[in-house]
Amino acid sequence: MASSLPVSIADVERLLVEKTKRLESLIEQRDKLRQQIDDLDQQIQEAGNLTGDPRRGRRRHTNTAPLRQFVLEVLQNHKSGLGIAELTAQVLAAGYKSQSHRPENVVHQCLYNTPEIQRNSQTKSYFLQK
Repeated sequence: MASSLPVSIADVERLLVEKTKRLESLIEQRDKLRQQIDDLDQQIQEAGNLTGDPRRGRRRHTNTAPLRQFVLEVLQNHKSGLGIAELTAQVLAAGYKSQSHRPENVVHQCLYNTPEIQRNSQTKSYFLQK
């Protein structure tokens, strides 16, 4: 079945060359714009004394285990229990990283939401349920 379109091979090659030139032009234009963006980011960083890449934002700490696991391990070593301040210090010393200005609040929420942990209201200490 013959094609009804009168297109020659030369026409197809010419169209292909035009498309290739247009693609190369767009790629070159994109690279120039990326360089301008990088230059502007550098100027913004210098003007604002920012640290790091301004496009990235703040990064969270990555801990080796969840807070609950750190708390349970610390309380296993202290059978008589610990207060929130002591427990927080032990958890942070064990390697837990927190960006909170008051990590005691984060530890308190963990204690409150963990059913295996009980509170002695007389001594105000937390211990593992037996």
